[in-house]
Amino acid sequence: MYNIIKAMKLDYYILMTFSPWLLLLVFVIAALIGIISSDPQFIIGIVLMTSAFFMTSLFAVAEKNNLNTLYGTLPVTKPDIVAGRYLFSLLVGLVNAVLATFAAVFISRVFTLETTNLTLAAWLCGSFFLYCLLLSMQFPLYFRYDFTRISAVANTPLVVLFIAVALILRKSPELLGQTARFFVDHTYAMWLAGIPGGIFLLGVSMLLAIVLYLGREL
Repeated sequence: MYNIIKAMKLDYYILMTFSPWLLLLVFVIAALIGIISSDPQFIIGIVLMTSAFFMTSLFAVAEKNNLNTLYGTLPVTKPDIVAGRYLFSLLVGLVNAVLATFAAVFISRVFTLETTNLTLAAWLCGSFFLYCLLLSMQFPLYFRYDFTRISAVANTPLVVLFIAVALILRKSPELLGQTARFFVDHTYAMWLAGIPGGIFLLGVSMLLAIVLYLGREL
């Protein structure tokens, strides 16, 4: 566990190579969009989707600075490195989800924008699930291949998934309304699908990433 924490610290230092002002700018832009659109819940989605971009960028920074070679000289195993990045990404996602939700509530109160607890909860759960889904589909690829080699096609699984969902909804449009009504009537299911469901995706993805990373020569 100590080695995993050390790996998380390394990822924290990598993330801090981005200017703190840039990270703050994300919240400012998200808040402005929430105010202009009169939909403060947009803040949650924008912050978490941008957070996913920052987390995948860790691989680009690591490759640019040849950190994979450094990892090979440190007293940490490949599973430690993978687990550290996934846990750090989960922590970042949870913290930003909470901060974005507080920001959405604050903006709605200050500017008297209409929203409901159910709407905020739906955006929180949905955005967090998508955050986890993005990382779950891309991280194993980045652990197996160089970022520059795979980045152009890393989004392919996600695009295929969205196309498949769009085709299903086009064929059976009533499914969208039925799903929405189900989660409205069963709020607990929305929370279970969004938060634990997202964490479960990360867990499965982490196991796959460990297997793929073990087969990679640094």
